[in-house]
Amino acid sequence: MNLRERLQGMAQTLVIVHHSDLREGHCAVIETWALQQGLTVSAAFDVQRVAHYLSKWRRDLPFLDMELLSADRACLLELIIRHAPQARLIAWMMYLTIWKARHPVEADACALKEVPAHELKQVIVHLLPAAFQHTT
Repeated sequence: MNLRERLQGMAQTLVIVHHSDLREGHCAVIETWALQQGLTVSAAFDVQRVAHYLSKWRRDLPFLDMELLSADRACLLELIIRHAPQARLIAWMMYLTIWKARHPVEADACALKEVPAHELKQVIVHLLPAAFQHTT
């Protein structure tokens, strides 16, 4: 099996975070164990790049920074729903209780920004079985 065939059978995540340090850090953390779990990782930071990724490649686990500007966040959520309706959305935020009360979102999982790497892995791995249903 060549690399392209192997990657086609893997779940794919798209880390959508505006701040480059956070985006690169989260991608690096996820990449340390992603391939072992059958997961590929890409990153984007704005509406145009997300639209590009979603139009070209399937995304099973979008990882969205919920503290983006509200207009960008709304546009990104719309893009995800339109291009990847089967996706399992992970909402990433600083203050879970306050944010969810003010901005309800239909996320499959929520992760706090200060969560340790092993807890972030648990959140993602928990959603992988549902993501793998859409990889074939």
